[in-house]
Amino acid sequence: MWLVGGAVAAVLLIGGVIAVVVTNSDSSSDKPAAKTITELPDQCSLISPETLSAIAPGAGCRTQAFTGRSISVSPTWTVESGRNDPTAINVTLTRTTEPKRMYDDAKGAVDLFNSAHDIQISNPLQIGNAAQVSGGRSRINPALFEARAIGRLDNGAVATVTFTSGIDAATAVEGASRALSDALGKLH
Repeated sequence: MWLVGGAVAAVLLIGGVIAVVVTNSDSSSDKPAAKTITELPDQCSLISPETLSAIAPGAGCRTQAFTGRSISVSPTWTVESGRNDPTAINVTLTRTTEPKRMYDDAKGAVDLFNSAHDIQISNPLQIGNAAQVSGGRSRINPALFEARAIGRLDNGAVATVTFTSGIDAATAVEGASRALSDALGKLH
């Protein structure tokens, strides 16, 4: 076998006939590998203003201070309109070299979340490389509905979103799903 201009060539003797087989191993036509995530976006930009106006109008962002090149950010949005609105969104976005393992660990945390709620909705999501959401009425505070969405990007990120609402489980699930889509979408 020889490597000729990105192609592998082999000469075969089959039944007294010489055959030359050439296969193209040039991967230039293949999809490029996803770029490994090395930095996280600004915390308050993880959810777009358009999404916030749809799922939590009037919500303001609070961040935790990080120094250097952080591997995780965890901003929180709460409605600050002065009215009695319990809507809150917490996003945790983490860079990792082991996104599948971290995602599996996060799924275990969702099981604990589910045990503290009367789950009404639980679905896989078409976000990133793997994602799921579940939500329902809180057993701790029955006036609240909460949803937890988790997702991963195989090029190095895992995100978890908790959305709290006083409206219903569907609103919480929709809010968590849209926030997760925005957060992971910032890294594509």
